[in-house]
Parts: sequence; structure tokens; C-alpha cells
Amino acid sequence: MKADPKVQRRLLDLQAIDTALAQLAHRRRSLPERAELEALARELSALEDERVRAQVAVDDLDRDIARIEKDVDQVRARKNKDEARLASGSGPARELEALQHELVSLNRRQSDLEDAELELMEQRETAQGVLDGIESRLAEARERRAATEQRRDEA
Repeated sequence: MKADPKVQRRLLDLQAIDTALAQLAHRRRSLPERAELEALARELSALEDERVRAQVAVDDLDRDIARIEKDVDQVRARKNKDEARLASGSGPARELEALQHELVSLNRRQSDLEDAELELMEQRETAQGVLDGIESRLAEARERRAATEQRRDEA
């Protein structure tokens, strides 16, 4: 039994539409931009991990610097207190001599702490430079991803 020519024409039109949709879906799946976007996603993930590690390093250095600054402040306060006691001149000679030795020790301690603080500040500056570089590369990768997404959408 033969089908009506109108029904056959509609079936052929439907098949053509279905074929066109399948071709478009295949073309969309095989766009070079998709592969590029997958590569960019991996790159962004790796850069984000690197950024987190660099940020942790900077934060750790900030914490260490703050701790040393607190120690320096405590040494200065103790030194000022001892200098005031020594300047008053009250107390036994032995006690005043002990204060002088303690002041020498406190000056040395303060100098050591300040040197350590300067070293940490230099390390922080280097770590911040690394972090800034990573953030710059991350921004560039995000821009490339946006441009690729736009090319993919246009295709």
C-alpha cells in the first residue's frame, strides 16, 4: 500500500530537518573552540590552585611579620621601662648594673628581631610579586576564555 504523496513529502521534510539538527549537533560538539575551552578550563584550575598557594604564602608572611612587630614592641616597652629605672638611679648598685646588662641584651634582641622582620618583609615582597604575576596570568586566561566562548557562540 502506498502512502499519500503529501504524507511522504512531510516525512521527507521531517527527515531533512532531523538530519540538519544531527549535523548541527555534531558540528557543535566538534567545534575547535570546545577543545580550546576545555584546555582553558584546565589552565584556569591550575592557575587558581597556584594563586591560592601564593596567597597562603603571603598571608603566612604577614602573620609572621605581625608577630615579630609585636615582639619588637614588647622589647621596646621593656627597654624603656628599664631605662627609666636606670635613669632614676634608685636602688642598689648591683641591681643597676644588672639593668645595664639587661639593656644591652634587650638592644641586641631588638636588633635581631628587626633584622628578622626586614628579612620577612623582603620575602613578602617577593611572594607578593609572585602572587601578582599569577593573578595577571589568571586574568589573561579568563579574557581568552571569554573571547573563545564568544567565538564558540557565534559559530
